[in-house]
Formats: sequence, structure tokens, C-alpha cells
Amino acid sequence: MGVNKDITICTQFVNSKSNSTGYMWDKLISFLEKNYNLKVISTDDDRTDANHVIVKSPQLSKGVFTRLIGLIMVSISLIAKIVNNVHSDEIVITGTNPIVLLFFMPILKRTKRLKWVLLVHDLYPFNLFVSLNIKNRLILSFFEFIFKKIYDSADQIVVIGRDMKTRLSYLTDTDIDVIQNWVSVSDIEVIERESSTVLKSVNWNSEFTVFQFFGNMGRLQDIGNILTAIGLVKSENARFIFIGEGSHSHLVCDYISKHRPSNLVYFGSLDMAEKSQGLAACDVAMVSLDKDMLGLGVPSKSYFSLAAGKPILAIMDFDSEISLAVREHGLGWCCAADNPESLALRIDDICRTSVVINFANPRDTFIEYYGDHVLLPKFQSVISRL
Repeated sequence: MGVNKDITICTQFVNSKSNSTGYMWDKLISFLEKNYNLKVISTDDDRTDANHVIVKSPQLSKGVFTRLIGLIMVSISLIAKIVNNVHSDEIVITGTNPIVLLFFMPILKRTKRLKWVLLVHDLYPFNLFVSLNIKNRLILSFFEFIFKKIYDSADQIVVIGRDMKTRLSYLTDTDIDVIQNWVSVSDIEVIERESSTVLKSVNWNSEFTVFQFFGNMGRLQDIGNILTAIGLVKSENARFIFIGEGSHSHLVCDYISKHRPSNLVYFGSLDMAEKSQGLAACDVAMVSLDKDMLGLGVPSKSYFSLAAGKPILAIMDFDSEISLAVREHGLGWCCAADNPESLALRIDDICRTSVVINFANPRDTFIEYYGDHVLLPKFQSVISRL
């Protein structure tokens, strides 16, 4: 079906072992190459397929300026590969990273007469406004104008949340489809809580209710709000484990150094191969976003936790994609962002019920609504309209 269509995916990461974005692209590639003539242009050199064009990523020292230079160099290399390897009337699918590539795609589309599908994981420029705390109205208007031109140039846009579609619809008239983050159910093993090697290492038995934060700990994950709430929790059987790293993981380490809590552990990062063990190390998965992040992104960790059979405590705007899913399918609890008092009360309430709840089995719901076997075929509908 659709095998006569030529499609090129061009993005930075396509390796499931690199990060969650790379995981999503890897699954999409595996699906599309069964149905279309597919080429892949990326920086991941682990893929040795004949249809994979590798772009070398420069090895530069860390720092904001050098990182920007690296992104520009990678983007220019990706653009050059598109020019040399993609023919007129082909379908090109790109993401929002590297961001510099977005500025060139409208030009490439016109000069090469391409059809462009844009998969939006991060809603620029709005997430930059939040992460960089930009308030100047002139700057905001300028970047909104630029990105409107970019989004208007795409033939089809795919976002990963309904709140993202609502937000983006104010900026562009391009058709927008919602396809939530896809995870393969076979990639996540259901492990009994007591059997988790991670939980065994901290020696927390079944008398404790364990809350887990798993994944990236960046500025937009509102880590400070969770830590403040932990200090207000009264339940003596509440336990908290943070697994992952990021620009704000130091807040967890600083909190532990300052308060020496007996109910909190920072475990650090885990390899992808150990993901199932980490996801099993809790009773409740905490998923959080900054209060200003409505419509700007969807934490992929939510779907990994659901696949592991864990209910979710969504700490974010009630109209966000994850909060909507939690309420619609009975997958856990919702709590407003930036309200540590309310969060602490919610945690105490969960501990009192010992997580004996009448919610649907999270893994069953995941399989029915969010597995890759359900979501990836929706891309065929998007492609069929081109």
C-alpha cells in the first residue's frame, strides 16, 4: 500500500538508543519502510541500511555558543544531503530538531518542489519564550511572524497532543493532525514492583507507596515544584525516586544534600536496556510540566509508564494532552502545576488509599489507544493526502 511514493525522513536522531525522540523516529522509519520507498538522512551512524545517508556530527566542546555552531553545521549538512539526494515531488518528513533546519525547509520546498510533512515534538517559538523567559512583545511578535511563515509552508503538520493542535491553529492554517507519541508494547516489559532491581537497591518494601519521576529533568519539568511538595507531604509511607538527568537534576541533588531526607533517592540515569527495570520501580509515575507549557509539548515518558502498567500523577495544566488522557481513560490523578500545597495533599491522599483504585489497567488502555500498532498507521492517512 502506497509503495510507489518516495519518502525521505530528514532529522538529527533516528536511533532508539539515543533519546526518546530518536526512539519515535526509529519506530516511524521501521513502519514506513514497509509501505513506501524510504530514504533516511540523519546524524546517527549506527544505522547501516543502504537507504540511510549519514551526516557527520561535529565534535565540539560544550557551551551555548559552540552548541549553536554545531546545530548550524549539522543543519547545513542535512540541507546539502536533501539537495543532493531528494528529487522533485518527493515527500520529505522532518521534525523540529535541529531547529535551524526549519528556517531552510520553506526555501528547499519551493526550489526542489517538495511535499513537506512537519512532525512537531517541540512547538517553536513558544517553548523558547518559556525556557528563555522572553517577555518583550516586539521580540515575541517577530518570532511568531517568522515561524508562521515556516508552518504555513508545510503541506501537512503532525503534532503529538490535542493541546498542541489548539495552540498551533492560532498561528497557521496548514492542516494539523494529532498523532500521540508511539511506543511499542513489546519494548516495555511488565515487571512486578518487588522484582525491580532498582527498587531492591534502595530497599523499599511493599509497605511504602513509591512515587517516581523518570526521564529528563529540565527547566520545563517543574522539578522545584515537586521537591517543595515533597517537603510538605505528611504521609510517612510516601517514598520518592528520581531516575534520569538534565539541566535541573542538580536541584534534586541539592535538596538531598540540604535536607538529608529519608524518603527521597536520586538514582541517576539508566541505559535504554534497563528502562523496564526503572519504570517498574514505583507505584505511581509522576509526569510534570511547567505551568506555561500548555500546548507546547507532551512528555513521552507518560506512554512508557503506561506501557509498564503504572498509573500517572499528571502535574500540569488540566487541558494538557496527558491530563486529558488521564481523565478520559481513568489512568490516575491530575494536579495543577506550580501548586506544591495541592500536590502534597494529593500525594497524601494517594498514600491513604494505598493505590487501591478502580482505574482501568494502564497497560491495557495503552495497548488499545497508544501503542505504535494503533498510532503509526495514522501516518498513512496523512501521506495519502499528498
